[in-house]
Amino acid sequence: MLNSRLRRRDRAGRSPARRPRGAADVVHTWFVAVTLIASVVALAVGLYAAWVGLDNIVSTLTMLIGVSGVGLTAVQTVPAIVRHVRQAWRPVGYLLVAALVVATSYATWVVAHKPVIKIAVSMPFLDVDPRDARAVLRGVGLAVAAEQFVADGVPIEIVPFDDHDLAGGVTYMSPDGSHLAGKADGLRTVLDDAQIAGVIGPFHSDTALEEIPVVSAAGIPMISPSNTLTCLTHRGEVCESTPIPRDSTYFRMAVTDEVRAEDLATRLAAHLSKRLAVAQVVVAEDATTFGQGLAASFEREWRERRPSDRLTRLGVADARERIIAGTVRPDLVLYCGTGLSGGMLYEAVQSRRRASPSLFVGPATIMNGGLTQWATAAGELYAVAPSPYDDTRGQGNVFKGHYRFRFTDGDPSPYAAAAYDATRALIMAIEKAMHGHVRPPVAERGPFMRWRADDLRRRTVEALRTFNRGPGFPDYENPVLGAFWFDDRGDVVFRSARTAIYQYGDGTKGVPEWQFVR
Repeated sequence: MLNSRLRRRDRAGRSPARRPRGAADVVHTWFVAVTLIASVVALAVGLYAAWVGLDNIVSTLTMLIGVSGVGLTAVQTVPAIVRHVRQAWRPVGYLLVAALVVATSYATWVVAHKPVIKIAVSMPFLDVDPRDARAVLRGVGLAVAAEQFVADGVPIEIVPFDDHDLAGGVTYMSPDGSHLAGKADGLRTVLDDAQIAGVIGPFHSDTALEEIPVVSAAGIPMISPSNTLTCLTHRGEVCESTPIPRDSTYFRMAVTDEVRAEDLATRLAAHLSKRLAVAQVVVAEDATTFGQGLAASFEREWRERRPSDRLTRLGVADARERIIAGTVRPDLVLYCGTGLSGGMLYEAVQSRRRASPSLFVGPATIMNGGLTQWATAAGELYAVAPSPYDDTRGQGNVFKGHYRFRFTDGDPSPYAAAAYDATRALIMAIEKAMHGHVRPPVAERGPFMRWRADDLRRRTVEALRTFNRGPGFPDYENPVLGAFWFDDRGDVVFRSARTAIYQYGDGTKGVPEWQFVR
């Protein structure tokens, strides 16, 4: 009777009487509200975990709980959905099974793929004389062996590649740089690997002009152990017809041509002043940007100190011919170049040594053995390095011992020591970046991987710009080259000495070797 009366009242346009809410209704309402809030929180946690790189089962489960909770809330809130689900229970079941399979596959993939930090090494391994490139790679290898892992046990891998002909493509090298390991279309292809967190190199300044715009566009920090061309760090300016990006991510562990020329000219001028009032100086330069830049800087510094000297700038081949012919009898020969041409020039100087004793000075590249085959104990042969590597004491001597223990074919070059410190600084900057809940990518490709890579690289560059400049203890307490940091441009600043000079002569065991002088 009551139901019929209510139905009649409904037909007459009047509302039926409402049933009072009981305890079950209140519980249902609160259940829906709590489920909705918990689902939103779970979704937020899952998305945040995926964003910062917490690659574990937690992020997957939280996202599944959030999605399921939202669906449950909808079912409890809108009873009409229940009827639709009952009508379409079979396709919904299929979708749930598919979602479970996808989630399980993703979780399995995450567990199987661990994050890795890759450090690329850009060196001329396939050039005419690759000894300096391999010495740098050895320095990088020793630094990685000293660290092994970054924060949270993430391993470090080295990715060496040859850069002597970037226009013709990039060749991957084996971890020791001894043989080929694959090809890439170009530098951009190498940098597309999201797991590459930094680059050590390049060796030559000419190569740096090509690489800096590309590497900076990718946001990857790059530290060179040897580049000395001054304008490489002049951000927003044109360097040898190449614009340097304002947001350049380039740093270097070598002082500029001007600094090296100033130290070298001061030392040699004091040395010659004890012997000659007026000297004939030959500056032999090759066609590289490095050679021409060092020659110009040295000429300027030398004329300020000894304006009465007869200084002549010549090409390497021209200088060699004149020395052999005897038309030029220099008291000092400064070789400004790379490669093996310095050896041929020194051979010419040695052939005329009795008629015209000369000092022969060159960059640290002449220390790799390609030139000393013509050296004699009677000759005065010097090399100047763009970093203060002193292998006779302190951490420099410790590094020399580690190098000799690991590699039995000679002593480390100054470039190997600079590469060691550069790699340690890069690894420490990566660790500092990861302290902000930044995780490295677990794969080389993918949009999520790219987001993580960009975040890690950006924070690493910021850490390098403040490296050893913050309050408290330094980031790197016992560097091989002594205390250092990077200025606002990315140039290295050493606390004490800026360069190192070596002389080739009789060693402690009677065997000729390079010895630290200053």
